[in-house]
Parts: sequence; structure tokens; C-alpha cells
Amino acid sequence: AATAPAASTAVAAGDFGVAACDDYMRKYVACVDSKVPEAGRAMMRQSLEQTKAAWKQAASTPQGRDGLAMACTQAEAAAKQSMAAYGCAW
Repeated sequence: AATAPAASTAVAAGDFGVAACDDYMRKYVACVDSKVPEAGRAMMRQSLEQTKAAWKQAASTPQGRDGLAMACTQAEAAAKQSMAAYGCAW
């Protein structure tokens, strides 16, 4: 029987079918995993899982994918500022 890939693998791969969202997820996960102190990672990952679930649901329709492109671009701009404190490069 085949096993499903781990959730962290799915996050790292992005896989929303929307380039801006896939790029954002890859950058954000890399930042959290490499720069954020361990004490803060769990909360950020939980938030990321909620975002990922919402984006996957939105990406299930063509209209949702269209809206996601703008939403993910805005999310990346916000994260670029908020995550700069950790020294992450976007």
C-alpha cells in the first residue's frame, strides 16, 4: 500500500498550481526552517498549515486560482517585511 507524503513535504513543494503561491510557500518554509529560532517555529508552522489549507481549497476552482495569484503576491510582500527580522532573503 502506498503511503501519503508527509505534510511538510507537501508544504515545501508548494503545489497550488499558482506560481506566486508555490514560490511564497517555498521561501517561507525555507525561512522558518533555517532562520527562525526553534521556540517560534511551531506557531509559524501552525499558521502556515491553516494558510495552506485555505489556499488549496481556493485553488480547486479556476476563479479561486485567479484570486490566489493576487493574494499570494500580497502575502509574500507582507512576509518579506515581517520575516526580515530573521534575516531571510526573498
